[in-house]
Amino acid sequence: MSKVWTLTKVLFKCGLGSSFGKNNKKTSSQTVRIILVVLVGVCMLPYIFMLYMAGAGGYELLAPAGQPGLVLELGAYVGALVTLIFGIPMVISVFYLSADIEKLIPLPVKPWWVVCAKFLVVLAYEYLMTIVFIGPLFVGYGVASGGGVLYWLFTVLGILCLPVVPLVYASVFAMLLMRIFRRLKNKDFLTIVGTMFGLVIGFSISGLSGYMGGMEDSSAMQALLLEKGNSLAGIISGFFPNFRFLVRGLADESILQMALFLLTIAAVVAAFLWLAQKIYFSGVVGMGESASRARRMTKEESMKLNRRSTVQRSYLKKEWRQMFRTPIYFLNCALMTFIWPVFFAIPLVLGLSGAKGSAEGMPSADELIEGLSQMLAEPAVQGIILIVVFGITVFICSCSAAASTAVSREGKGYYFMKYIPVPYEVQVRAKVHLGIVIGWLGTLLYVLIAGVMGIVLLGLNPLVVVFALVISALTVVMANYLQMLVDLSNPKLTWDNEQIAVKQNMNVMLGMVLVLGACLVLGAAAFLLYAVLPLYAVAGVMCVLLAAADAALYKLVPMFGARKLAELEE
Repeated sequence: MSKVWTLTKVLFKCGLGSSFGKNNKKTSSQTVRIILVVLVGVCMLPYIFMLYMAGAGGYELLAPAGQPGLVLELGAYVGALVTLIFGIPMVISVFYLSADIEKLIPLPVKPWWVVCAKFLVVLAYEYLMTIVFIGPLFVGYGVASGGGVLYWLFTVLGILCLPVVPLVYASVFAMLLMRIFRRLKNKDFLTIVGTMFGLVIGFSISGLSGYMGGMEDSSAMQALLLEKGNSLAGIISGFFPNFRFLVRGLADESILQMALFLLTIAAVVAAFLWLAQKIYFSGVVGMGESASRARRMTKEESMKLNRRSTVQRSYLKKEWRQMFRTPIYFLNCALMTFIWPVFFAIPLVLGLSGAKGSAEGMPSADELIEGLSQMLAEPAVQGIILIVVFGITVFICSCSAAASTAVSREGKGYYFMKYIPVPYEVQVRAKVHLGIVIGWLGTLLYVLIAGVMGIVLLGLNPLVVVFALVISALTVVMANYLQMLVDLSNPKLTWDNEQIAVKQNMNVMLGMVLVLGACLVLGAAAFLLYAVLPLYAVAGVMCVLLAAADAALYKLVPMFGARKLAELEE
């Protein structure tokens, strides 16, 4: 095991890299780390408190019914599912897409050593999510139940061991996938399959939550959760059968149950490493390849490529092709921008379908349209529409990492930006414009469709739609320039695969916090102005403020970027 630990240390230091790129100013980098950790911690405090209250309140609610352990059981299952969803892409990245694969295969190491070391690296990162998702709930339950020393000791052991089985499932899935699809073994295919699998699981959980939220009958909810054989907990326990030992060990403070939980995990890990010894190396050979098809260009295509264009437009085309031809970049920087309505539509549809018996007494379609038309004629409702459009635009821009990783995506090839005969200001604007175009495609189209439907079907004032489109367009510009400012300040240029550049880049989180903060200030200003000005006057002032901010950022960010890019090491 000493060799496994040594390999783990090497992979942890070199394989995933630091969350920040190279920076000659050590003090500046440390300051950014401290500020980022504080901001993330402050943003997570309400969520942590909510989970703490859920654990304490769940115990007080279910203890009289003799089912207090159900809180721990559901918490453990939710934590396992979250680990599985986020673990699949990370396992695929670390196990198969990292650059160290070609260096490890020729070495005299056993396959299970490599798998065990990589598994521990992924497990270390999964602990962050487990502590946030499960820790507060277990603590709340322990405080409410007056847990003893054994409970708190078992809580620590449970949090450390809970992600192991879900990660084993994710690892086995990845290894079997490579064995089944040997001829399609390349980065593009594997990345897309793994991410889509995670999205399917996420949509399924979201849909189930919407279905449960539509249940108004408490007896139906109780049957779903508690009924033996058909309960939600009973169904999920079929995937994680050893969790019942963890729950009983915590609820009863039983040493025997906790020992059984640890023994089952040891057995699962032993079986997993035995399987890895048999199939891992045979599945990993040949990785690092990407699919491509060679074909003869037509005359029209050749003429199109040789067509003259402006420098900025040509650079934007380069950025566009890099984004959409690299699956990792597309899935993490652009996909959410295009499919976000699905996240709202699926829970809504399933929630409505789960509301049994609610059709009685519902108004007809004509009555519903008439009622909505009267409601939309109110200025307050129109103001709410503008706020919702603004909020959704901010949310979509925050989720997109196109601008907040624009320089980081260059990686070790950033020197390309230094030797091409293109001014730094032009390169910075082209990178920002890529994020702006993606943001516009993901927001303005939906706002326009919803606005036209509102005007035609519900008689919505067209001026509301005009202001919604202008506010959304200006917000996208401001958000992308702010995110670009973050990445220019401290780009992450040291990485060995594209996954690290976008998914393990803390600039994404910092850019999200900066955009949300700036938009909260603008939202508060609009709220204060609405107390003294009419709605459309407030909307006009907000458009002017956004346009002024965009104009200032359009001038300042490229100037700042030129200075920062010139300071990068040759």
